[in-house]
Amino acid sequence: MRARFSSAAAIEQGLATIQRIWVAEVVSAATVLWILPRLVRPLGGRLESGTLFIALFYLISLSDLALGRWFKSRAMAQAPRTPASSVEEAVGRLVGPLLLAVLLAVTPLPLAVVLYLLTGHLAAFAWLCALSLIGLLILRPRLEEWQEVAMRTPIHADRAP
Repeated sequence: MRARFSSAAAIEQGLATIQRIWVAEVVSAATVLWILPRLVRPLGGRLESGTLFIALFYLISLSDLALGRWFKSRAMAQAPRTPASSVEEAVGRLVGPLLLAVLLAVTPLPLAVVLYLLTGHLAAFAWLCALSLIGLLILRPRLEEWQEVAMRTPIHADRAP
C-alpha cells in the first residue's frame, strides 16, 4: 500500500531546523565580515607566501561549496526513490545531508579569518566572506523543494513499526 505525505508538520519541522541554522550562519558571516577588520589587527602583517595562502583558501572554499551543492542535490534526488515507513523517517533523510550542505557553505568564513590574521589582506578576507554568503544563498533551504520531494516520496504503511 502506498500513501503520500499527509503530515505537513513533519516537513515544516525539519525545514525549520535547517532554516534556523542557515540564519545563524548568515548572521555570523555578516558579523565577522563587518566587525573583524575594525577590531583585530593582523598578527604578522603580510606573509611572503600570502598569494599562495589566498589561492589555497579560495580553492578549499570553492570545493567545499561544490561539495555542499552535491550533498543537497543528491539528498533531493535520492529521497523520492527510497520508500519510507513514515513522514518523519522520510523528512529525517533530508535533514542530515542538508545540514551538512549548509555547514559546508560556511567553510570560507573561518578560512577568511585565518587568512586575514596571517596575511592582512583585507580584500581577500572580504572576498572569502562574500563567497560564504553567496554559498549560503545558493544552498538556502527552500520549502518548495521539500514539498516537492515529499510529494514524490512513497510512504509504505505496511513497513510501519
